[in-house]
Amino acid sequence: MQLSTLALITKERIEQLTKHGRTVALDVEQNKDGQLRQAAIRLLDGQRHVQDCYEFGWDRTIWKKMIAKTYDERLVIAAALLAAERDRFIHPLTK
Repeated sequence: MQLSTLALITKERIEQLTKHGRTVALDVEQNKDGQLRQAAIRLLDGQRHVQDCYEFGWDRTIWKKMIAKTYDERLVIAAALLAAERDRFIHPLTK
């Protein structure tokens, strides 16, 4: 059975939090300059380059895996990154 779009995005967001340890608190600290939003855009704009990870301060190996995925997979990741950006934005530490 194929998962719905919302289920795929939710699954990816949970994986970001649990498997990769990308907590909201870490995003508040390390991604306060729009890195999550910019990464989501870069995943979809057709201009994906390995060196983009340095601009975000992200791990090169992980970014390389992300940009190598299919367009459909990158859509899901980008949506989950935007969800992470919202989580970061509404977190009490950002106020």
